[in-house]
Amino acid sequence: MLIQLSQKQLKLQNELQEYFESLITPALKAELSQPEYFEGGGPEFKKAMKTMGSDGWIGLSWKKEFGGKELSPIEQYIFVETVMRTGFPFPFLTTESVGPMIAEYGSEWAKEEIATKILKGELIFGIGYSEPNSGTDLASLQTKAIKQTDGYLINGQKMWTSLANFSDYIWLATRTDFEAKNPFIHVSIVKDKNGVYKTDWDVQSCESFINEFGKWSKFNPGLELPV
Repeated sequence: MLIQLSQKQLKLQNELQEYFESLITPALKAELSQPEYFEGGGPEFKKAMKTMGSDGWIGLSWKKEFGGKELSPIEQYIFVETVMRTGFPFPFLTTESVGPMIAEYGSEWAKEEIATKILKGELIFGIGYSEPNSGTDLASLQTKAIKQTDGYLINGQKMWTSLANFSDYIWLATRTDFEAKNPFIHVSIVKDKNGVYKTDWDVQSCESFINEFGKWSKFNPGLELPV
């Protein structure tokens, strides 16, 4: 059996290669060579993301209502493979994991405020999964989300939170019932330290949460999230 890309898909691959050659400017390369920006987050990176969004390259397989092109997963894979070869720190977890979930199952507010902005290159997520005693085994996580009258009270610790130093939101996994035999894992959308999607959360400057590997190491206890 011969499995290969179609002529149309090969044409897309070549088009993307040429596109990224022009997108990744000397200024962007210089910025990405700096330790604080090797994962992105700098002004040149943000400019490149918005350019990709306005040119319609983010989320090729997403629905058109959000700004996608409704192409197949193969075209989306071609995009992912091509951008990885360039070395550009594209936020795949935002566009390939969190974003599609919100676009499919999120509230109308989340679809309008978050999903569409992801495809415009204006919004990035950090992933709040790992903890000191819980890595990819999310069933063992200990961070609590305690139901309050108007939201949840978050208590716990997170670490290795990639992109937390410049993300707009954190995709935060917590437990909502510690008494249950199989505790429910709750995923919340948490706004960054400069945003307004939080209540009474006076977080220190982001730099104080960054360790030598550039990963966020904790959340303050007592974070309150509105419903």
